[in-house]
Amino acid sequence: MGKRILKLITRFVGNKCVVFDGSRVYYWNIPMIILPLDALSFLQKELELRFGKKARDTIFYLGKLQGLNGSNILIQKFNFIPDVKDMSFFLEQTEFVGVGKLSTVLDDLKNSHMVFSVVSPNAKSYIANFGKINHPICDYVRGLYAGGIEAIANVAVKNDESLIAIETKCVAKGDDVCIIEIRKSSKWKKSEVNHDYPLDIPAIAEARKLETLAKLVRVYAKPFKDPDTLLNSFLKSKNLKRPFTFGEEGNIDLIGADSLITPIDIIVLLYHIFENKAKDIFYDTGIFLGKSSTARLVSKYSLDTGRADIQRMLFDQIGLFGLGKIELVRSNTEKYEYTFYLYNSPGDHYKDLLGTSKNIKADYLVAGILSGILEGIYQKKFETIEQNCVVSGSTYCIFSSKKIGK
Repeated sequence: MGKRILKLITRFVGNKCVVFDGSRVYYWNIPMIILPLDALSFLQKELELRFGKKARDTIFYLGKLQGLNGSNILIQKFNFIPDVKDMSFFLEQTEFVGVGKLSTVLDDLKNSHMVFSVVSPNAKSYIANFGKINHPICDYVRGLYAGGIEAIANVAVKNDESLIAIETKCVAKGDDVCIIEIRKSSKWKKSEVNHDYPLDIPAIAEARKLETLAKLVRVYAKPFKDPDTLLNSFLKSKNLKRPFTFGEEGNIDLIGADSLITPIDIIVLLYHIFENKAKDIFYDTGIFLGKSSTARLVSKYSLDTGRADIQRMLFDQIGLFGLGKIELVRSNTEKYEYTFYLYNSPGDHYKDLLGTSKNIKADYLVAGILSGILEGIYQKKFETIEQNCVVSGSTYCIFSSKKIGK
């Protein structure tokens, strides 16, 4: 299959394979979320401040898990062996998740040695929001590349050794581009890699056993249809066929914010790994996301946040991010108290992947987003608590929000 044909397939199929139904983004029928990179940079920064190297290793291996799964799904779906001389079909898939447009610096797939150059949207967002940092930060991206190339090498050149990717240059450090080099783990010196490999994070190792291809390509019993939310109707009135667009530089624009598309299972695993030690970080990330995204929408479309219909529309951002179908069931504007139901939540996927537990509430990110949206509406601080979670047996998740302080 020639390079030109592969690129045509990628562009045609790539856009058709992404579906948005108002509560979730689906990519090859796999449930995904789409989150602005500024919020993900905030999450990464806070996790690294608290957990150090463990956070970076975890994010790398989660990226690798997605890269392995994503490439294996494509290999299975199109039933062909990757061409060692032309991997454009696979490499261009990175542009459909928002991690940048790759340029190949070194191509030695036969020996599982690759070097890529990319102006990473992730690194650009990090430096724009939090300033220059003294080490590379594209840990998820390099994991994604390592996993993708490892899956390809397994099939194309029968490599059965784990691949590790190291970022030697990074835009967030002040470099012009990000340089990511991939080699067999045995070809790196321990001092060069500074990684705890082979894989030693139990939750990810267990996920690799659980996430068989059959389970990954599971199709949920709900038809794809146009989202019936106030926000979607509003955006369609502004001639937006869908709220996100694919940019020429491998970025994804979600109403003015560079964003990342990633499987919902990845964010569920990230929460599961740190669980009780990072609930506040996920909650604070949600506040950051809710505030910043609400501010973008209000500014872009000159929205009157005093109107009840506009407020309801802004809560639909939960679905915009792929985090479920939100329903406002009670509001007391005089006391600034709200109750929400959430269907098709991250908790549903936690339960599906990791099982139920009476002691777990899995939606701290969503709780934070609701607090952030309310703060964006009223310019007052709010607290949101998940009262009931599907992980602990509830039919749907219930959140209560109230104003705190003056």
